[in-house]
Amino acid sequence: MKQKSSLVVLMASIASMVATACPWTVAAAENSYVPAHSNAIILFDGKDLRNFDSLLKTKGLNSDPDHVFTLEDGVIHISGSEFGYLITKGRTSDL
Repeated sequence: MKQKSSLVVLMASIASMVATACPWTVAAAENSYVPAHSNAIILFDGKDLRNFDSLLKTKGLNSDPDHVFTLEDGVIHISGSEFGYLITKGRTSDL
């Protein structure tokens, strides 16, 4: 039992040292400045995929007859039956 409590104390000490030594935790706490920004661009509203194009390796752009990409209960499901991806239709930027 004594070994177990010593191990817990050791682990807590290590966790404390790591948290104290991480510069990004201090920097994040000190940096409360939020730059000016515009309204968020909602790419996915959980209702449809109209803001996305699909690309499948063998079918090409926006041809998904096997329904690799589907939407159910506000969640995008990808069957994985073919290599492909969704890409946004519009251009976006974080600047």
